[in-house]
Amino acid sequence: MIIKQFTKEYAKEAQALAWANYEEERVYVPVLPADAQMPPAESMLENDLGVVALEYDKVVGFIASYGPWEGMLDTYDELGMFSPVHCHGAVKENRRRIYQDMYEYLGSVLYKKNILGLGIALYAHDTEAKEAFFEYGFGMRCKDQIRLISEEMPIRNNDMIAEGILSFEELELKDFPLLTGYRDMLKDHLKEAPCFMQVSTEDHVKFISRVLKGDRRTFVAKIDGEIAAFIDIADSAETFVTYHPKMINIQGAYCDPKYRGQGIY
Repeated sequence: MIIKQFTKEYAKEAQALAWANYEEERVYVPVLPADAQMPPAESMLENDLGVVALEYDKVVGFIASYGPWEGMLDTYDELGMFSPVHCHGAVKENRRRIYQDMYEYLGSVLYKKNILGLGIALYAHDTEAKEAFFEYGFGMRCKDQIRLISEEMPIRNNDMIAEGILSFEELELKDFPLLTGYRDMLKDHLKEAPCFMQVSTEDHVKFISRVLKGDRRTFVAKIDGEIAAFIDIADSAETFVTYHPKMINIQGAYCDPKYRGQGIY
């Protein structure tokens, strides 16, 4: 097996491999859309920092990524990269070794350029890939889940719960500042065990300012007219699947601890 720089000549073959890995995951998660659209293969080549694994001139694995950015995935002052699920892949046979060999090569390239952070999105059921990166020091930042929404789902507007009358509504953009305190509580919650997601005050302020520009929709649950929980949704997130026109993505959610466990969400 030969590991070398990922170049345009390997782009189409690499994307076919990424599609094959996606279809593997759809066996376990059939709700994933069959007609999802991956970004163009050439988009993975923008920074010239990808690697490809070859056996007899056939692509058996590749890792590309976007960036580098400063502070990517809470790396603060360090440069970091991010590789979403369409930017990497490997054949089933010897998958763990292929990923680890590619990462050894890629890691040395990034280190020489003072890029010290790498985030990679993996499919939940790809045990070989997960073990490959966990054994090389990666931890898990978060999980994405997906479910179908049906007309049979119960609607609980103006329902009675223990604390009072429960109702739901969509916030208007002018009312988004009402949730600043709740977003602060979510930040504090995530920095505790077991998440330990430390977000600087400066980054949190930047996040709040982006929210207030209205790039998402926000819904709230109210109890006797007072906000008890919120949920943010947006048209896209961190993987190509989330851009599907029939999918919406949760971008943030928090419920006051005293109202949890009552089915509000």
